[in-house]
Amino acid sequence: MEDFIKRLSVRRDCNRLFYPQLFALIWLALICSTVNADLILSAPPRENPEEGKKVYGPIADYLTEVLGEKGRYEHPGMWAKYSDDMRKGKYDIVFDAPHFGAWRMKNIHHVPGVKLPGK
Repeated sequence: MEDFIKRLSVRRDCNRLFYPQLFALIWLALICSTVNADLILSAPPRENPEEGKKVYGPIADYLTEVLGEKGRYEHPGMWAKYSDDMRKGKYDIVFDAPHFGAWRMKNIHHVPGVKLPGK
């Protein structure tokens, strides 16, 4: 019986050593998954997906080249999905009209990358 208790206590010590390593591994996986994420560009669904890719695709390619991070254009499909994804923070860069930009600044606390002088 003593032998069994000794083996049991060794297993507990192994588990105590294992948990910090497991925790570090999970953190590393989370960091790597966010670091390798693409920059997602989008715009309101005014154009169909092909026209959107034609207009915004070259901008995504240029930003990939300049920033050194993969940028890709994603067409939202419809207005409801666009606004839902916007609120969830899915998009990194958005090409919006001034009234949409003002709404995002006020309600979602977005910071404009470029804006015209004035209000």
